[in-house]
Amino acid sequence: MHFHIDRDIGHTISGWMILDNPAEVPEFSVVVPGHGGTTLKANVLRTDLRDLGLHVSGLVGFEIDEYMMPGLGGFERLVIQETSSGLIIYRRETEISLLEQKVLVCEVSAIPQIRYRASARAFLLPYLMIDRYSLDTITSILGNNYSNSIFLAGQLNWLRHGELAKEKKFLCIAVLRDPFTELAERLIFVKYVLEKRDMQGREFLMEHFAKIIPMVAETNLDDDRSLLKAFRELKPEHKSAIRSPMTALFGATPDEILQRRNVSFALDNLAQFDVVGLREDYERVRWMANSLAGVDVISDQQQDFFPDVPRLATRLKRIGLVADLLDEDIALHSFAVEALRAVPHAFSTPTQPQKPDQVA
Repeated sequence: MHFHIDRDIGHTISGWMILDNPAEVPEFSVVVPGHGGTTLKANVLRTDLRDLGLHVSGLVGFEIDEYMMPGLGGFERLVIQETSSGLIIYRRETEISLLEQKVLVCEVSAIPQIRYRASARAFLLPYLMIDRYSLDTITSILGNNYSNSIFLAGQLNWLRHGELAKEKKFLCIAVLRDPFTELAERLIFVKYVLEKRDMQGREFLMEHFAKIIPMVAETNLDDDRSLLKAFRELKPEHKSAIRSPMTALFGATPDEILQRRNVSFALDNLAQFDVVGLREDYERVRWMANSLAGVDVISDQQQDFFPDVPRLATRLKRIGLVADLLDEDIALHSFAVEALRAVPHAFSTPTQPQKPDQVA
């Protein structure tokens, strides 16, 4: 979906949204903490967007005023969302001091929505697990000209969106990690999701990990024979869900079949990031990002969510079929480790940047 906020002048807020189905009329939810909320269909005809061929009828604009929401001009907190998806397209917040920064964290992780939750609270518009959104939606999020307080985390394909992220002056951070550790965490997390039937957001996660769910469901992650059998019987069309996700993220387009040359592409693209670091040395990543920003854009975070990850990662390293699937990522991670080791030791002895006066 595409969206844009035209103005917020207190007593009036206006903008537009085009859904993935260009014939559908969008619906918006306006929520005011402590004052309830309201839902409205698009109520402004945008002939300019219709004439550009972006929507069938052009009925995609909205204007919210005091007539629709009495007291609108005095509300210090307000959120506008697309109703069906819950996607935040605008947020008014004057009671809390938020960071005036645009930050993008690219990391192959099954749980960025947990890992970066604390950091995201310091921003007006937080978007975790960014890869769940469509290409058009990600473009609209990156291209948002109305806010300078945006935090994105997840698997954002650099070849598709990196140029726009740099153009819009995002602080771009890439976090690499040991490929076997990443796969171990992903398998354990999927097993966890399968067992937690009342988990919030489970339906989306089941769809997100659909390609490997049958494999995980039938595999005993604590048994070497069961693991080996699972990777031997993995169907070719499902191997892409496991194969070298870091190289795919940084060095290939989403539908590209990976080759060893994509490792070189990934390394070239990583040179465009402001910060590149390792999950294994996350404190250095955090310090570099915060030093460049001048404030704490990345907060401290818990490292180990699943204690069995290291043990499973060690066992996965003994399976040749797994190493074959992760071949490009093993090379990419190795090159990154070698490059970062060449950085002078003084670089890893930071002084803490000044923290902003904020309420999380």
